[in-house]
Amino acid sequence: MQSLTRPAYTSTQRLLHWITALFVFATIPLAIAMTNVGEGPMMDRLYNLHWSFGFLILFTVLFRLWVRAKNPPAPLPDTIPAFQAKIAHWTHVLLYVLLVAMPIGGWIGKSAYGGAIYIFWIIPMPAIWAHNPGFGERILGMHTAAGIFMTLLLIAHIGAAMMHHFVKKDGIMLRMIRD
Repeated sequence: MQSLTRPAYTSTQRLLHWITALFVFATIPLAIAMTNVGEGPMMDRLYNLHWSFGFLILFTVLFRLWVRAKNPPAPLPDTIPAFQAKIAHWTHVLLYVLLVAMPIGGWIGKSAYGGAIYIFWIIPMPAIWAHNPGFGERILGMHTAAGIFMTLLLIAHIGAAMMHHFVKKDGIMLRMIRD
């Protein structure tokens, strides 16, 4: 088990990580369900929930990045091989990029496609792109492809955490769980 002189992440960073995970784990099944249920009120509800969680992800991750800039995490222990540390670094960079780009891309796509956007049926969000349904469809297609890529990246991220915790038993996963 690793011994750190300070926690790798603050309690705020850990809380924001798990809140983000909760929102993402709600958004992915919503995306699958909303595209596979027939048109009607259920599809509308699923889309609204997907957009709502997307905005929550965007706002949470932007706050997370601000907190991270003020409190950089402790480096990985020297026991982690350099190539694994690089993979972990770039996986995190890609996840952060996608966690910001995906909601913005969805917002642009939905704005261009047309129709009102509400967060949980209450808070109206302005369109951020001129009405252009063809462009909106292309952006939303890229949004879907990026979502599949992000899901695969998340599987790798979770798999690496599980490997460190259950196989290597090196305490790496505990950095995001406790002090």
